[in-house]
Parts: sequence; structure tokens; C-alpha cells
Amino acid sequence: MEIFEEIAQVVREGSEAALATVVGGERGTPGRMGFRMLVYPYGKISGTVGGGLPEAKVREEALRCLRDKRARLLEFTLDEESADGIGVLCGGKVKIFVEPIEGVQTVYVFGGGHIAVPL
Repeated sequence: MEIFEEIAQVVREGSEAALATVVGGERGTPGRMGFRMLVYPYGKISGTVGGGLPEAKVREEALRCLRDKRARLLEFTLDEESADGIGVLCGGKVKIFVEPIEGVQTVYVFGGGHIAVPL
């Protein structure tokens, strides 16, 4: 199933997921601009933002995003040498935007008209 079809299904069913999208990157990053990954509340993923350790960290942040209902921009340095590097060899920097996707909850109101109260 295409990721956009899955997003539509999440919305239709009134459930939730977090969408992670690669929005920036430079030399040698495994995830390219526009790569997307959907993360469900129970941890299942669909799609990819490049794989490996960065993807595992994005999954963790996506689950936090679902808990606090707030989007976030993640930035990773993909090397073993820099202070903020996450210990992978591919090199470069990548930016990933993570946002909660919430389904529309349908609410039905019965008896919303005139209600008589006996005196």
C-alpha cells in the first residue's frame, strides 16, 4: 500500500500515526529528500527515511511525537567523529520533520433538539 493511502486510512479510521519526512540532507546521506516513513503507536513502521540507526532514532522520536501531539524537526550528523555524530559511517547531515497524523473522530449527537422536562 502506498504511504499516502495509509495516511488516508489512518484519517478515515480515526486512528493515529506519525509521519516522518526527510526535508534536508547533504553528501552521502542514505535518506533522500522526500523519503517518508509512517510510525504507528504500537511501533510498526511503513516506508523508510534511510534505514539503520537514524531510522531507529526517528522511530523513537515519532512515538514521542504521538504521545505529546507535537511536531518536531530532527537533525542528525551521520559520522563517528563529531560531537553530535550518531556513530554511522555514511557521512553528512540529514533533517527529518516528524508530525502527528490524527484521524477524524465522528461524533453523533442524539436528542439535540427540544427536550421536555416535566414540572
